[in-house]
Amino acid sequence: MAQVGTKVIDDALVKAQYMDLNTCKGHVRDAMAVYTDLRPRFGKQIFTNNQGLDLLNLEGCLPVKYKGAQYNIPISLCLPREYPTTVPVLYVKPTSGMEIKQSQYVDGTGRVQVPDMLDWNVKRNLTDMLKSVVQEFGENVPVYSKVPSPLQAARPHPQPVQGAAGVNQSFPVAPHKYIYYPMRGRGEAVRLLLSDMNIPYTEVPYSKKNNSPAVPFGRVPCLSTSGGIFLTEPGAILRHLARENNLYGSSIQDAAKIDMINEIVEQRRRKYLTMIYGNYDTGRDSYVESCREDWVAFEIMLEANNGGFGFIVGEQISFADYDLLDVIDTHVVLAPDCLRDFPLLAVYRKRLLARPGIAAYRESAGFKKRPINGNGKQ
Repeated sequence: MAQVGTKVIDDALVKAQYMDLNTCKGHVRDAMAVYTDLRPRFGKQIFTNNQGLDLLNLEGCLPVKYKGAQYNIPISLCLPREYPTTVPVLYVKPTSGMEIKQSQYVDGTGRVQVPDMLDWNVKRNLTDMLKSVVQEFGENVPVYSKVPSPLQAARPHPQPVQGAAGVNQSFPVAPHKYIYYPMRGRGEAVRLLLSDMNIPYTEVPYSKKNNSPAVPFGRVPCLSTSGGIFLTEPGAILRHLARENNLYGSSIQDAAKIDMINEIVEQRRRKYLTMIYGNYDTGRDSYVESCREDWVAFEIMLEANNGGFGFIVGEQISFADYDLLDVIDTHVVLAPDCLRDFPLLAVYRKRLLARPGIAAYRESAGFKKRPINGNGKQ
């Protein structure tokens, strides 16, 4: 595990006076190595009778296979001070577009108690417990959409709805069409979002010579949505998808910060494009050095958000994270040691690249054959 993650965990365990520090450290690190979206948070525990106690929590998404597709189920896990003698407390944390689907092992508040938790003993561990939770979620998905519409059915989480006979059904979804050049370019952040959110889409290559296929204003990237909307410009596409998929923060203040950060990211992208298409041979080194001022700023933002284990704004991923990830990753290809002095950014990049949807996308043939730019540089 990265050094910054170890420090967050170690500090939390000491501050909360956990009874078995070594076992807690080992089990938490092992679980985070398997479920890479989980991140540590030290704060008030509101789900148990220990209200008012500051405890170590793990928050993030568990990758779950459901009806042949992979989904990200948001959870929050609290490690009791008496662990491993006492079983961890686990809740499903539905987003604003979801509701809890009660089952034998998930109650109306989202509290999860699978058999391994009900039969807990000191020899059990977090990783095995979470594996049993993932298995149970794959058979009985714990969330469903509040409003069963085709657009919501395209969200990253399973979207079962109640049929007339009370049987869970899912809306069929026509995939979006994403029209762009066969390169990463200015279109990659949208691909990252679509892949991470498990939103079906098909890639349609674009030819500028004859504007084929036809797109509004002759501009790409262009998203033709399953709802019949045509959108051009990556910023407009990202914001539209963010509004549909709860990727715009949890408050109006978060949304403002996300917009601000995304503008800063795009300013860096424009400077990069000026260099890569204009004066790569003579300007590369000075350009790489100029990036440091932005890396410093982003490093400070990450440090201020849960010690570097949050996202760029708030406690959940936003569309700005995908744009920032793409820009950072492009610069790592340009200058592999550019994040050497910025450990939080380096960990942030690796953590986002390890998210199941993104990792699977980057293993695809489509990703691997696309150059970053259209001029042979990268």
